[in-house]
Amino acid sequence: MNSPIRKIISAVLMVGLLLGLSKPWGKVPALIPLLSPFGGLWQRPLTSELRSQTYRVNGIKGDIEIFWDEYEVPHVFAESVEDLAFAQGFIHASQRLFQMDVQTRSGGARLSEMFGAQTVEMDEFFVRIGLRRVVQKIMETIEEDENALRDLEAYTRGVNAWIDQLTPDRLPSEYRILGVRPERWEMRRYAELAAAMTFNLSGRSFDLILTQYKRKFGVEAIQSLFPEFMSKDFEAPFSDSEIGTKLKRMKVPEGLALSDRIQNLPKYLIQPVESNGSNNWAVGPERSRTGHSILANDTHLGFTLPNIWFEIQLSGPNIDVYGAGFPGEVWVLSGFTPQVGWAVTNGTTDVIDWFEAEVEQVQEKQLKARIGENWTSLLLEEQTIRVRGGSPQVIPMWWSEAGPLFYQEGSHGLFMQWTAHRGSPVLSVFRALNFAKEKSDCLRAIEIFKAPVQNFICADSNSAEIVHSGDVPVRWS
Repeated sequence: MNSPIRKIISAVLMVGLLLGLSKPWGKVPALIPLLSPFGGLWQRPLTSELRSQTYRVNGIKGDIEIFWDEYEVPHVFAESVEDLAFAQGFIHASQRLFQMDVQTRSGGARLSEMFGAQTVEMDEFFVRIGLRRVVQKIMETIEEDENALRDLEAYTRGVNAWIDQLTPDRLPSEYRILGVRPERWEMRRYAELAAAMTFNLSGRSFDLILTQYKRKFGVEAIQSLFPEFMSKDFEAPFSDSEIGTKLKRMKVPEGLALSDRIQNLPKYLIQPVESNGSNNWAVGPERSRTGHSILANDTHLGFTLPNIWFEIQLSGPNIDVYGAGFPGEVWVLSGFTPQVGWAVTNGTTDVIDWFEAEVEQVQEKQLKARIGENWTSLLLEEQTIRVRGGSPQVIPMWWSEAGPLFYQEGSHGLFMQWTAHRGSPVLSVFRALNFAKEKSDCLRAIEIFKAPVQNFICADSNSAEIVHSGDVPVRWS
C-alpha cells in the first residue's frame, strides 16, 4: 500500500477514534471531554474558592457576609430575610449541587432524564406509588403561605446564581462524567426533595409481605409472632377504616380488604432503610446541674457521600438560627435559636394501607372500581417519564378515593392509601421553627405537620416537651 493511501486510512481511523471517544458508550463516559486539559476533571475548582472570594450577583437587596469557621461551617449574615434565603441557596449549590440534583430528581421520578434507561424502573415505581402527587400537594401548601413562597423564591434565585456562573471548566466532576449540564433550579425541586424524604421516612410497608406469610403459615402462626400488633381477624383493620387528623377526617369506603383475590402480590421495588430513626433526648432544668434544659439530637439516616446533612448558621432581621438541614431545602430542619431549640426524629408509624377492589375497563381510557357496593369511575393521570437517550414512557395512573391503583391482576386491583398523598405544609412548619422565640412558637408550628410522622422535642431554658406529630390512620379500636 502506497504512502498517501496509508495516510488517508490512518487519518480516517484517527478521526473515527476521536469521534468515538467524544461520545459515551453504555456506562462508559465520553473520555475526551472528561480528560481534556482545558475543561476536563483537572480543571475542577476547589470548593475552598468560595471561602475567600467576593461575588457580585443580581437579585439581592443588600450585602451578604459569609464566614467559614475552622470546621468549614458557614455562618451567614444578611440585611433581609430574602437575602438570607438567597445566600443559603448559593452556598448549597456551590458545595452540593450534584447531590441536590439527584435527590430532587428521585422525588420527582425524573432520574431517567439524567441516567437513561437504567433508572426507568425506579422512576416508574415512584410514579406508581403517587410520589408526584405528593410533590403537587406540597407545592400547593407552599403557594398558600406568602412568607414560605417568598423564601423559596429567594432560595431558588440563589441556587441559580451559582449555576449561571458555572463555565464548562468549573462544572462539578459528576456532570462532566455524565456529559450533562445542570438545569436551572425551580421551586418545585424543594417539594421533590421533601417528597423523597417523606418516602424515605414513611414509605416502608409490611402489609403485603405479612399477607403472604399469612397465606403460607396461617393466621395462628402470624399471631404468635406478632401478638401485640396483629388483630384477631386479619380483615377487620381494612374493612372499615378511617384516616384521622386534628382538622379533618377522610372516610375510607367500606368493603375494601386485603384478601386472597390477588394471588401474586407485588413486591415493593424499593424499601426505605429500616434504621431510619434517629434519637433525641431532653433533660429538664430540675435535673440539670446548670439549672437549664439540655436538648440533644442524634440524627441517623442512611450513610451517604457526601453527607445528607449540611450544617449552617443563618442570621438576619428577626432570625438567628444554627442547625442542620438538607441541601436543596431552605432553612434548617433541626437546630436552635437563642431562645428555643428543637429536635426531630422519625416517628416510624405505619401510615400506608392496601385495599383490594374489583376493577373493570369501560373504554380505552376509562376504568371503574367497585368501592364497597358501588361502582365509581377512576381518575386518569397520564404521567410521562423522559428517558435520556431513549423514548419517553407514558404511565397511566388511576386514582380512587382509596388511593392510586398500584397493581392490577385480572379484574382485581390493589390500591395504596398513604397519608403523604394529602400533602404536608413542611416549609411553613420549619420556617416557623427557624423564627421561634418561645417554646410555644415551636409547639404551635408543629400542630399542622402531617407527613412523615415525626417526634419533635421543643425546649427552652425552663422546660422541654415531646410531641408525636403527623397524620396517623385510625384503623380499629
